[in-house]
Amino acid sequence: MFKKGIFWLLGGLLFFAQYCYADLVDPTAPPVGYNAVNAQTLNSPLTLMAIFTSHERNMAVINGQFLEVGASIENYQITQITSQAVFLQGPTGAISLPLVDRSVKTPVTNKGGAQ
Repeated sequence: MFKKGIFWLLGGLLFFAQYCYADLVDPTAPPVGYNAVNAQTLNSPLTLMAIFTSHERNMAVINGQFLEVGASIENYQITQITSQAVFLQGPTGAISLPLVDRSVKTPVTNKGGAQ
């Protein structure tokens, strides 16, 4: 009898737990409707995946390819690689591929009044 009671209690807790936590929201998730692709790269077939910088050279991974300044990909030539973005020249003009979408960043304000 005791085992059946424990079984029903645990089963009920597991079943109803999903309703208890349904309203919790991940505070690190992007806003609803946010699209990680910025407007400048919508028309571009290029996807910046990573940037590697050192004193000797800078490299970027675009569409899965390791590239340096001067390299070409999809009719675009890399003109500059910084720690934050890759700049390219192509048939539609100059474009930049930022590593982090700037629209996500917001300035920090002094809310607590501390100096």
